[in-house]
Amino acid sequence: MGKVFTSEDYIKLKEANNGSTDLVIPEGYDEIGAEAFYISDITAIEIPSTVREIGAYAFAYCCRLRQVKFVEGSVLEEIGDCAFANCLQLRQVSFAEDSKLEEIGTRVFYNAALTEISLPSSLKRINSFTFDDSNLEKVIFGKDAIIEYDDNGKIRKLTIHTRNKELARLLIYENDSCEDLVIKYDNYQLLDEFIQQLNGRVVFFNRVTLIGEKLSIRQKSHIKRNLRKLLEIWKLE
Repeated sequence: MGKVFTSEDYIKLKEANNGSTDLVIPEGYDEIGAEAFYISDITAIEIPSTVREIGAYAFAYCCRLRQVKFVEGSVLEEIGDCAFANCLQLRQVSFAEDSKLEEIGTRVFYNAALTEISLPSSLKRINSFTFDDSNLEKVIFGKDAIIEYDDNGKIRKLTIHTRNKELARLLIYENDSCEDLVIKYDNYQLLDEFIQQLNGRVVFFNRVTLIGEKLSIRQKSHIKRNLRKLLEIWKLE
């Protein structure tokens, strides 16, 4: 088992920094343990590159926490359930550009103050209710995907590229009440394959916009048939 940062380590770190609530966790820890900072008064935290996992409720109910930064070279792979839940002032989470993050657990950012977040290209799984009851307006993925929310916290618009099939299935299947779906594509063949792989799930969208090379009348008719009963609004560039 690797070195785990615990609540006792938090107390020692705070004392070593003369009671400061703006903290930098030293390199060398492999994991931030469950509830390590639970209900603490930290205001900012920098997480070292060596941390591979953040445990459940690690920063939950840190009501003064405003900023979380992951340094370059981060090997973080997983963020546990409710890790940043009820961080009522959390407005900035900065992932490293070379992040290895693969999974975000359930209700990780529940009731956080985030309005926008950029997630790394390495991400493979987002569990249910990850951003439930947050103030998010937009989620930007490293693979050209964007989720935009309305004023009631419901997903209003989803933008996805056909080359990101795995991410597309994840986002579309989990967000089938979204109003607008924007599909970016490089060519007709990839677009056709992409839509067929969605297995009809896009019928839950009110509007579909296509952005890519111009389609012929035959191609457009074929795509429309595959999209079935949708209200199609085509934006061809």
